[in-house]
Amino acid sequence: MAVIGLTVSSIVAFALVQPPASNMGPVGSLSWYLIESSDAIAEVGILAALVGIHVRQSPSYGRLGTAGFIAAFVGTACFVLSTVIWLLTKTDGMFLGILFSSALLGWLVGFPLLGIATLRARVLPRWGGL
Repeated sequence: MAVIGLTVSSIVAFALVQPPASNMGPVGSLSWYLIESSDAIAEVGILAALVGIHVRQSPSYGRLGTAGFIAAFVGTACFVLSTVIWLLTKTDGMFLGILFSSALLGWLVGFPLLGIATLRARVLPRWGGL
C-alpha cells in the first residue's frame, strides 16, 4: 500500500505539474490534493508495515528493536497527522512545523535502530534490516 501511494503521488506530480511550478502545484489545486492524499495513504501503509514487522520480530529483537519500533511508529504517526492536518487546513503553521520535525527525528532515530535490531535478530532476511 505504501509503494502504491508513493507511486501514484509521483505519477501525479510528474504528469500534472508543470516544471517551472513547485513540485506539487499550488496549494488547494487538484494535483496538490491528489499528491498529498496519496502520500497520506502511503504513510498509513508504512504504519501497517511497521506493525507487521514488530509482530513478527518482537520476541527476538529485544529492547533495541522495541525502542526503534516505537520511535519509527511515532515518527510515522506524526507524518500522517501532519499530512492530514495540512490537507484539511491548507495552511502551514508552527504546530505543523514542530510535528513534521518530530516526525523526521522519529524516522532518523527509529528506522536505523529497527534495522540494526532486525539484522541482529535474524528472523527476517538480511535485506529486511538493510
